[in-house]
Amino acid sequence: MKTILQFLFTLLFIYSGYSQCTAATSTDENFNGWTEINQCWDTLTSGALIYTEDNAIIFYSLFSPNSPTMLVAPEMIENTYTVKFDATVIAGSGTNTGLQIQVGTVTDTEDINTFNAVGLPFDISTTSSSYSLEVTLNSGEYLVFNANLPEVHTALSLDNIIVSNTLSTSDILHNKLNFKIYPNPTTNRKITLNFNETKITANNSTVCIYNIAGNKVFNTTLTNANGLQNKELDLSNLHNGIYMLKFTSGDYTTNKKIILK
Repeated sequence: MKTILQFLFTLLFIYSGYSQCTAATSTDENFNGWTEINQCWDTLTSGALIYTEDNAIIFYSLFSPNSPTMLVAPEMIENTYTVKFDATVIAGSGTNTGLQIQVGTVTDTEDINTFNAVGLPFDISTTSSSYSLEVTLNSGEYLVFNANLPEVHTALSLDNIIVSNTLSTSDILHNKLNFKIYPNPTTNRKITLNFNETKITANNSTVCIYNIAGNKVFNTTLTNANGLQNKELDLSNLHNGIYMLKFTSGDYTTNKKIILK
């Protein structure tokens, strides 16, 4: 009887811990005092290691370079968020180049194959830097930080993760610009950029397009005018597929996925 009661108590303890992991509206985590991965967070790996050390999360390739190495954030309510984090390559742990963090989502916290990248990967260096991007989480999606570790015994650290739906200055400008792309998907490899240039202070805007490998395949400079603009881009030199368009004008930058059919 005593053994059964101990077993039931253990199950109750585990359940009560996980039941506290309700969907959040924001996350602000510096990992101070962590000795293991918190129960509301999770990891998805295929041979590499993820652990806590020196008040940060460590991604370590061990003998499994170029394999999925994912930290899964706690569940968030359906919304669009600004995601910020600090990252650095751990010097002396192998190569110091080629390490990246790709932010994305998964729909199954136990299935690496449900990973979907958001935006372009961030190149991480031995100098600690801050990074940010906008991520839309739909119902059933979890925010993920996926480390690309190109060689054995390479490592990087991740720290100070802030996920907030508070509008930043860039977000407010985005709302004023009302930047849109149509048609998307496009069947004739032509797209139109629609935005309000009265809210832009720069004289010129740049458009760069990257393929899924992160290579720049198109770029152009647009001369800004006044008022609502429709600027057509001819992408007939590109192959059908999925691309990432980066629009920059002064302090404003936005990334949009485009599909050529």
